Formats: sequence, structure tokens, C-alpha cells
Amino acid sequence: MVKKYLALVWGHLNKNSGEIISELARSTKDFRRRMIVNPDKRSDREIKGKLAVTEYKLIKKYKNFSLVEVYPKTGRTHQIRIHMASIGHSIVGDKVYGGKRQMPEGLSRQFLHAHYLSFSLFNKKMAFEADLPQDLEQVLTKLEK
Repeated sequence: MVKKYLALVWGHLNKNSGEIISELARSTKDFRRRMIVNPDKRSDREIKGKLAVTEYKLIKKYKNFSLVEVYPKTGRTHQIRIHMASIGHSIVGDKVYGGKRQMPEGLSRQFLHAHYLSFSLFNKKMAFEADLPQDLEQVLTKLEK
């Protein structure tokens, strides 16, 4: 199965593409959140995390943002949101992992969109694409100006 997402993230990436590998676990402070397990951190040594792998590729740079295509290789809860935040580029509109920032004009939710899905069914490849919703498309149009 292949899943691809489009995400608008804060800032400009250091590299045009990359891979983020970490272990994710339920947060010890808030059961609704997830966290990256750091085995070098004393408080994390007893926590059993699950491997999470995410690849990303820069699509376009804007003044204070980057549009990226994100490929989660594993399917962990909040994986994309945590991984992008872990490299200093949280998803625009993510109030849990991205903090409170001034959102771009016209954006009232997270800028994270599942735009491609493919899988095999009875030895036949099935592929589906979903255009960017109008509200997210309008945000990008405003960022162009």
C-alpha cells in the first residue's frame, strides 16, 4: 500500500527530500498525544515505542512555508505530524504538535491532505487520487501573492 499526503509546513526545509526514522509511543504526560522515544534520555529508557518511517519531498517554497509531499512507510497514529514537527517544520494549523502560531489567511484547519492511495487487489493495482480541497487550494493561491 502506498499513501501520499500533501502538507504545508512552517519554514524552509534544509534538504529537498529526506527520511525520518524514529520510535513512537504514547506520551507519558498526555494519553491523547504521541511522542518520539529517545533511548538516550533517561526517562524514555523503559518506554517501548514502535518503529515509524516517513519520507518527504519538497514540492514548492513560499515566503514562510514549504509545501511537501509526505510518504508514511509505516502507519502510526499522528506519525506525519510528529515527524515533521521533530525536524522543526510542523504542519501549519496543527495545534497539538505545532504550537500556537498565526495561521495564513483563509486557513481554519490543519493543512494535511491525503492525495494518493494505491494498493493491490486480486493481483490488480488500484490507485486513487484526490485533488486538494478548495479551501487549501485558496490558501496556496493567497501565499503566491
